[in-house]
Amino acid sequence: LHAMMDLSDGLAPDLAKLCEASRVGALLESSRIPRNPGCSLRQALTEGEDFELLIAASPQDANRLIHWARRGLPCGLSRIGRIVPRERRGAVRLITREGIQVLDSLAGFQHFKDDGTQ
Repeated sequence: LHAMMDLSDGLAPDLAKLCEASRVGALLESSRIPRNPGCSLRQALTEGEDFELLIAASPQDANRLIHWARRGLPCGLSRIGRIVPRERRGAVRLITREGIQVLDSLAGFQHFKDDGTQ
């Protein structure tokens, strides 16, 4: 693995943090992002506390991980995109039917309110 982190703040903001720390970009495929029934794409990208992990691995290692998970892991793994060179217009981009969107402006899960309470 090249990197791994929990998604406590949501996929888009946490992936942006991973990309910033690694000085790379990410290209997500909207059709591959897992969603619970009734969950919008925006919710899947921004809501946290889902007990999910984000893993960055080489394409070869990702194939091995997915194969291993299918054979014995009680939860699934989903390939949702790829790490790419960072572009000036944003670290995290999303491929949709309409084209490519920059996701850097999506806010994630807010652990504390503005007044410091939970």
